[in-house]
Amino acid sequence: GIRLTVDSRLPSVGYQIKMQRVLNHCFWLLSFLVLESNTIFFLVMKRDWDRDFTDNIDFGAAFFAFLYNLYIIIIYYSGIPATKNKLK
Repeated sequence: GIRLTVDSRLPSVGYQIKMQRVLNHCFWLLSFLVLESNTIFFLVMKRDWDRDFTDNIDFGAAFFAFLYNLYIIIIYYSGIPATKNKLK
């Protein structure tokens, strides 16, 4: 889908590796949020958990997502190499 479209249009290999890393982090963050949301839905609808308690879990997941977005921004704008191995 959209990720393959973005990857194919990136100008250089170094930038492409960095952008691919950012996109991978975003993918895992969205996967976590979907899994958390489905789990909370199951707990509320099928296991009759208290909504106030699950709202706190949602708030914690949203706060984690915010912090993880800050981490992604730091990776993107800092000089952290995209790979641990340096090309020679």
